[in-house]
Amino acid sequence: MDNLSQEIIHKIEARNIQPKPRWQFLLKRSVFWFFAIISVAVGGLAVSVIIATFIDYDPSARTVPLVEDILQTIPFIWVMVFGLFIALAYYGIRHTKTGYRYSLLKIFSMVILASILLGIFLNALDASQNIQDYFSSGILHYTSQKSLE
Repeated sequence: MDNLSQEIIHKIEARNIQPKPRWQFLLKRSVFWFFAIISVAVGGLAVSVIIATFIDYDPSARTVPLVEDILQTIPFIWVMVFGLFIALAYYGIRHTKTGYRYSLLKIFSMVILASILLGIFLNALDASQNIQDYFSSGILHYTSQKSLE
């Protein structure tokens, strides 16, 4: 056993291996948590817009077949943003100090639930309408459900 210890010490010295400073580990962990929190926040915004779209949906104004009307109503850009940020939150949480303990299903469930709750709260504050108005006025080819009516 003593021979193995000496061999390891020799390899460390030969390769000039130095320990990493603690701040690098703390920074890395902070960055992953930051992205996980941002992911839930953006997911909440996306959910609030999705909720607002379906609350404002008027089936009596339908002029096309039901399936086509539903496909036109779904805010696909927000669904895709929501999915992307769920994946980023999963990646961020899994790479934290204790993230290995959580399964894919548990992390996705936590992120989706947190995003839905935040989305409901933001929708109650009418943040989704402000987001829709901002994107409708500032981004070419972005249309909200309100502007389709």
